[in-house]
Amino acid sequence: MAATITTLEPISLANIQLGWIETGVMGQSMCSHLIKAGYSLTVFNRTQSRVQPLLDMGAHYAFSPQEVAAHSNVVFSIVDYPSDDQFVLIGSFGALQGLLPDSIPVDMTTSDPSLAVELKMGEQSRAVAERFVLIRLSEIYVD
Repeated sequence: MAATITTLEPISLANIQLGWIETGVMGQSMCSHLIKAGYSLTVFNRTQSRVQPLLDMGAHYAFSPQEVAAHSNVVFSIVDYPSDDQFVLIGSFGALQGLLPDSIPVDMTTSDPSLAVELKMGEQSRAVAERFVLIRLSEIYVD
């Protein structure tokens, strides 16, 4: 019997929902480019007023990182410190609590790569760890 080959549908404006957690200086710029390119974007920031320019451009606001993940196929996070990363990813209302099946979390925080190890060890995130992407300015680490 011949094997069946399944082709994935290419990512397009019509079939992808992007999420962004924390929109500092870099995040604001990246998000605005995504919105201008026509992508649907759901955003969360602990200080809601900081995302207002993105909301004015058409982004949707989520009240927690978990809610961002529940509405997104690809979830980007970019925060300042490892403790912030812990909060937005694995905290009580963290993104991993709401992650959709087959969605991709992408962390761009200047943080310790040991977070990837912690994610692998966490009960809730074992399945996520296989598709979790950590991006640093000086390196790319996919685990």
